[in-house]
Amino acid sequence: MFLSVDEQPTWPFGGIWAALGEGVIELAGKPVGLSVVDCGELSVASGHLLAIDLFGPNEDDGLGVRVPPGRYPVRLTLADVSGRLDGSNLVEAYLSVVLGDGEESSRRVLGPEGEGDDGAPLALEDEAEEVDDPEGEEDPESEEDLEGDEEEDDEDDEDDDEEGDLVEGEFRAVAVDSDTVALVDEDALVSLMPDPSAWEDDVFAGGPDPWYDVLDDPDEVREGAANVELPGAERGENAILCRAGWGDGRYPFVGSFDESGDLIAVHLDLQVVGTFE
Repeated sequence: MFLSVDEQPTWPFGGIWAALGEGVIELAGKPVGLSVVDCGELSVASGHLLAIDLFGPNEDDGLGVRVPPGRYPVRLTLADVSGRLDGSNLVEAYLSVVLGDGEESSRRVLGPEGEGDDGAPLALEDEAEEVDDPEGEEDPESEEDLEGDEEEDDEDDEDDDEEGDLVEGEFRAVAVDSDTVALVDEDALVSLMPDPSAWEDDVFAGGPDPWYDVLDDPDEVREGAANVELPGAERGENAILCRAGWGDGRYPFVGSFDESGDLIAVHLDLQVVGTFE
């Protein structure tokens, strides 16, 4: 899914940015209290971090990004938008996977291979290998062949556009239709979860620890957030579930980078704090 920045010209490079922040800020002329909740660790053994609406209609494949394989702390930034700082209206603002120490020096929206808005790739991006002709000779092509290739290229470009290539001013985002988003290792999700037709009865509403119940249990991470084990997990494979800010919407990954340009955190921006006009 795509998120147009035409509607939010300062995001995420200007205005207020408060991921992992604590204290009080002013938003739209009102005080907003920020606090951070520890959600435990998330296993991303494959390095394929995925944000996905598991409770939704399963029509969207989610939003993926490459990170170094490992287990990482996950932090939830809450915003008290009551206007009175009394905790009566706490909204989930950012869900952050902390990859390393250090302070944020810059940030950018992340693409599926860790590419930023400026196209700068992270070190994890696979480099294409040049493959020489096995015979060491070029295959001569006639003018007709070249014209045919151009037509095929045009068709491929059209297919790419239909498949959802980004255009200028758009970013990739996860579509949320159920008010809840999950962070999970994509490979673990595919290998351990049952057929999607059984998710509702066997995992979400049934099984030993129904995810719906765990998500609403205030004795877990908090009401509206949970750290759940995937079915059949043998190596701590898990998912972090979280209510998505104001609810349904499309939410992007934003990366925090230190002074050396290393990615130190991946934030799912639930678009509660900031300028989105």
